Amino acid sequence: MAKEEQEMKKVIALFIGIGAVLAAGCGKDLPEPEAKLFETADIGAKNISAAGLKEKESPLFVKYTIHGSDLYIDCIVTGVSFRDGAGEQQGKILLYADGKKVREVHAASFSVKGLASGLHHIKVKVVSKGSTGGAEKEFTVKIP
Repeated sequence: MAKEEQEMKKVIALFIGIGAVLAAGCGKDLPEPEAKLFETADIGAKNISAAGLKEKESPLFVKYTIHGSDLYIDCIVTGVSFRDGAGEQQGKILLYADGKKVREVHAASFSVKGLASGLHHIKVKVVSKGSTGGAEKEFTVKIP
């Protein structure tokens, strides 16, 4: 029985040793990627008053990612909800591509699939029940 206990202790020590070697080998030396897979851009702007003395943050922040011929758009909008029953704060996004209205979107994240190769002018406009006008961002994307 004592011999079995010694063998068991050796096996346990071996597993602990292997675990320590593996843990030490997985350090923080991860290689940097050689190429970026996706083109991303943040479209955030500040409105500057005519006097130039005061800056006001825009209520709309837009980030987009291009993957092939598809455009993925994420919006952060202050003071607007895309959920049903949000009352005066309930809003929607009007999406335009190359000057033409593509659709109305009732979510903060959405995609435009199958864009043709070339440059496209995109406009994202947020409108809500409780406001006249609305925040908007415009940007140009290049589809490979």
